[in-house]
Amino acid sequence: MTGPFGYDAITSLPADSGVTAVVAANDLLAMGAVRAALSRGWTVPQDLSVFGWDDEEMGRFATPALSTVAVDREKQGCDAMLRLIAAVRGEPVPEVAESTINQLIIRETTGAARRPT
Repeated sequence: MTGPFGYDAITSLPADSGVTAVVAANDLLAMGAVRAALSRGWTVPQDLSVFGWDDEEMGRFATPALSTVAVDREKQGCDAMLRLIAAVRGEPVPEVAESTINQLIIRETTGAARRPT
């Protein structure tokens, strides 16, 4: 999924859709959604909040800076290997602290939802 998909999703919305937020599957989709909102004359985050996933470097330097989820892939991989090894050995599968794998990063593309008109 790339920026054009996010762009097309937002530009295809009817003017009266009532959409106030987008949570994208990755930062590229989110950046496309931001660009489309701006091209429609919407302000981000006043008219539309946009949230990405992956914490790609470009999102930090975009205007507005992209809110996203940072994923600790190294921790995720280590946890997966520990679980796999335990399963292969027939041992109890260790508990994984999910909250340590993903981190919300709030930047400039998210804000309070607008009031219905």
